[in-house]
Amino acid sequence: MKEDLIAFKHDHHFNIFNVELAGISYCDKTYYVERRNSPYAVIEYIIEGRGTVIADDEEFYPKKGDAYILHKNSSHRYFSDDTEPWTKIWINVSGRALNSLLTTYGLEKISFYPGMNIYSYIKRIHDLGTDISIDSESKHIQACLIFHEMISFIYLSNKLYAPDISPELQAIKNYIDNSYTTKITIEDLAKKFHMSPSLLTHKFKNCFGISPYHYILDLKMNHAKSLLKNTTLKINEIATTVGFSDEHYFSDMFKNKFNITPSAYAKEKSIIITPFKY
Repeated sequence: MKEDLIAFKHDHHFNIFNVELAGISYCDKTYYVERRNSPYAVIEYIIEGRGTVIADDEEFYPKKGDAYILHKNSSHRYFSDDTEPWTKIWINVSGRALNSLLTTYGLEKISFYPGMNIYSYIKRIHDLGTDISIDSESKHIQACLIFHEMISFIYLSNKLYAPDISPELQAIKNYIDNSYTTKITIEDLAKKFHMSPSLLTHKFKNCFGISPYHYILDLKMNHAKSLLKNTTLKINEIATTVGFSDEHYFSDMFKNKFNITPSAYAKEKSIIITPFKY
């Protein structure tokens, strides 16, 4: 594991836009990062390899050519694939302009950007950090302008160049969205949509960034969490509602995903939860 880190002097009086840190990470299978209520946003572009990101209730699998934004105040963790670890370029940023720009462009709730080539923008910010001829405040001002360019690029790319979802995959997703409270297996889906389980899983994951199994599980668990928070239903009733016949198995799966039992979550509804690694 090696990292080339680029230090930016942090001007606390200049809180419009600050680059907290920048770098290139040459990851190995031990690479793992976890933050709770991150004080800054993390923007990363994958140069090589693949890995997993879990941000609040969302899970995705960035690979070569993908980008992601881990938003300020999010709780997240991410790690490289054992056999194809990441090489990635990244910046950590904060300041008033950060949230304003993301909100203005409607990107404040989007984290994963498959095929979004923002390498040149991040590299330009990196280059600012190594330029000794520019003073600290000017660096942050210029970085803010480059960041604005990058956010504009992401917005336009999302609007104009987002890949089409095939009718077949949209049908699979719609079926899951409408049926996840029943017992759905990958074998059942494969039979219904006339393909092998491995091919269905491969196509779904490539399109939506998550396997159908984990997508179904996320829907069930998030529905259960909402019921625990907003209703007085008992644990066994919630388990049945979201499609589990065994209350104990449901409780185990809930704890594995959210690192807390359903009964404890019901009592501590304001707790900040970091999802569990599948």
